[in-house]
Amino acid sequence: MSCFNVVFKTIVALIFIFATVLIPPPARAGEAKQLILGHIGAPGTMYDLTANEFARRVNAKLAGRYEIVVKGNSSIGDDEAMLSQVRKVEICFSLPFAPLAKAMPIFAAFDLPYLILTRNHIREVRAALVETYLKPEAEKNGLALVAMWENGFRHVTSSGHAVEGPRDLRGLKLRIPPGSWRSQIFQSFGANITEIPLKKLYDALKNKEVDGEENTLTIISSSNYSDVQQYLSLTAHSYQPIFLVASNERFSHLEPDVRQVIISVSKDLENWALDIGAREDLKQLSELRKKMIVNDPDKFSFLVASIPIYQEFARQIPNGIAIVKMLYDPSSFGASLVEN
Repeated sequence: MSCFNVVFKTIVALIFIFATVLIPPPARAGEAKQLILGHIGAPGTMYDLTANEFARRVNAKLAGRYEIVVKGNSSIGDDEAMLSQVRKVEICFSLPFAPLAKAMPIFAAFDLPYLILTRNHIREVRAALVETYLKPEAEKNGLALVAMWENGFRHVTSSGHAVEGPRDLRGLKLRIPPGSWRSQIFQSFGANITEIPLKKLYDALKNKEVDGEENTLTIISSSNYSDVQQYLSLTAHSYQPIFLVASNERFSHLEPDVRQVIISVSKDLENWALDIGAREDLKQLSELRKKMIVNDPDKFSFLVASIPIYQEFARQIPNGIAIVKMLYDPSSFGASLVEN
């Protein structure tokens, strides 16, 4: 066999392999093609509620053609693993946050404390934020950012004492999600930081590997952290979205009308998620007050202690100053952070 024939056959084989990775095999006649959506949230979290509502609406519109199949509760891996699966086109969608902030630091603006204080502010700035800063950055990294949903406002829980201000975090062994700016933030407040995946957090709290953690009310409630944590401090130190993402290549291979249905439904759910998040905050806080000692910390002291963090972010991150200005809403400081 000539050298030319060997090279030609090798190229053809590579093209075939590449095509089979990008384009999944067709479904059998009469069978809807599955589009898997993976996330880390347990039942009752905003991950779970929004993903299932998304699947319900899309499946109703695309009945018989495509089916969104939700794989939640870290059943197919953690955030990092699922984002990798999206990139490899092993699954279609995931709902990451921390891995995006790690790979594209501009997303880490949501880690900064007390920038976003109300959901109404998110409604006002979301479109410009996504279209101007986040979506182009995701596309440069091979991802289609389809929608911005919500995880919610994050609060601190602990087993030893309530957190009234930054001084109460000194020496506290605090868990944070892997790969976030929260490491620098809470270290600046004096906490001892440990990064633990969400799936392993309950056992870490139970076994006293850490003294506390910070999370949304739906996660604190659904994960039963009240069994192993005595105090809930309503710090509302950051608002965390979650993003519906897909591989650019995979998403672009869907039929145009299918893409349009997915985009339309996912966008409709952006405000739906904010409304449900506000409702769930009130509901879960009412239940948690029966199980934990709840306090309202001195948020102004946290804000003052956070100023060096804003300055560092602005220095390190391209467009950091612009995105901080967009997210910061001084008019709403002091508002209750579980009512809107």
